[in-house]
Amino acid sequence: MKIVKIKSFLIFKLFLILFLIQCESVKRYSRNRIHDTADLFTIGIERGNIGANFFFWCLGGGLTISSRTSGIGMRDGHFGIYEINDNSTLDIFPLVRKDSPANKIGISNILINSSGHKQLHPQERTKEKDYQIVNFLTIFPIPPIPESKRKVAYCNSPVKIEGSLGLYFGVRFGFNLGELLDLIVGYSTLDILNDDETDQN
Repeated sequence: MKIVKIKSFLIFKLFLILFLIQCESVKRYSRNRIHDTADLFTIGIERGNIGANFFFWCLGGGLTISSRTSGIGMRDGHFGIYEINDNSTLDIFPLVRKDSPANKIGISNILINSSGHKQLHPQERTKEKDYQIVNFLTIFPIPPIPESKRKVAYCNSPVKIEGSLGLYFGVRFGFNLGELLDLIVGYSTLDILNDDETDQN
């Protein structure tokens, strides 16, 4: 008798699982958690990456000349081609001409460290995830200057750990702590980064 009950219970569970797999809301929920998991990691192969740097959020830096760096891989939820610079000019070096690589996002040295993220052909869920970083002495993020015409970038980077290394061709690795929180909270169906697929997509 017990064996019959166990078999009946297992058959019921099997039918329930098969039903849920076919349910669109369950499929969407599963896709969102898969995307959130992939968002955790940065893995990229880059061109134009000269030097090395390491950032935690907007703090950190290195010695890099990467104002024309582009890469392909996974970064901040984007799968595909990305750029480090969106052609923004720092304009905080009075003695350096504006079109110099030393005045572009992507340069890092002892004083000023900058980086960024610009997606090429972003998906709907990641189109708001571009950002720029500028800090002074690796510690102090430089905020935007209100009512200023100077194209000084600012710190709107996600909270993540990321490093890069290259001699023209290079690699980039990272782990996104903000996306980790989004994944954990996402199991309750809350979407703190507003990047989940919905029934309106």
